[in-house]
Amino acid sequence: MNEAAEAYFRWFYDQGIWKRMHYRGVRILKVPSDLWNYQEIFVEHRVEWVLETGTRHGGSALFFSDLLQLNGSKGRVISIDVDAAANIVAGHPNIDFLLGDSASPGMVDRVRSLLPSVRGTLFAILDSDHTKAHVLQELEAISVLLKKGDYLVVEDTCVNGHPVRPQFGPGLAARLLRARVISALCFAPIPFETRASILKDYLFNSVCYNDFAETPARRVAPQHSGAHNRAGMQ
Repeated sequence: MNEAAEAYFRWFYDQGIWKRMHYRGVRILKVPSDLWNYQEIFVEHRVEWVLETGTRHGGSALFFSDLLQLNGSKGRVISIDVDAAANIVAGHPNIDFLLGDSASPGMVDRVRSLLPSVRGTLFAILDSDHTKAHVLQELEAISVLLKKGDYLVVEDTCVNGHPVRPQFGPGLAARLLRARVISALCFAPIPFETRASILKDYLFNSVCYNDFAETPARRVAPQHSGAHNRAGMQ
C-alpha cells in the first residue's frame, strides 16, 4: 500500500465510515473494495458454500447468500457469533446462524453436520475476535473442515498499527499471518498455500488471502495491505 492509499485508508477507518456501510438496509461493516473482491472470488472459484465467523448485524451473511443465489449455487451460508442480539436477518431461509464460540471443538462438529460430505468450494471468512490468540484458534479449528480448492479470508489484519488502531494489542497482521498460518496449520491434512493480497486497482484492502493446497505450503513475498488476509486452496 502506497502512502496515498494508506492515508485514505486511515481516514476511511478513523472517520468510522466503514461502520455506516449497509447492504440492502442491513449494516455490513465492510470495506466496499473487499466486497468487490469477494464477488469476483465467488465467480472465479465457483463458491458453493460460505462459513463466516462474526455475524454481527447479518449484512455480510446476507451479501454472501445473495452471491450464492445469483451464481446459481446450491449451498448455504453458515454464520457464527457469540451474540445474536444484533442480527436482523435471523430468519433468512438460506443462512444457518449458529450461536457460540467459533473456535470451539463443539462448534466445529456443528458446522461439519451442516456440510455435505461431497460439496463444492467453500469460502471461509474469519471476522470475529481479531486477537492473535483467537484467530490462531479459529485457524486450527476450521482447518479440519477445509478441502482442496476452498478459500480462506482473515479479516481486519489492519489493526495493531497495520496501519490503524495501534493500541489494539497483538493481532494477526497480514505480514505475520503469511508466516504463522503455515506453522499454525502444519498439523492439518492439507496445508495452506499463502497468496499475495489482491490489490488490483483499489490500492488497499482489509484482509489477507491464503490458498488451501495439496502441495507443500510456500511463502509469498508479503504485500502489506491495509486490512485483511485471504487464503485459498488450489
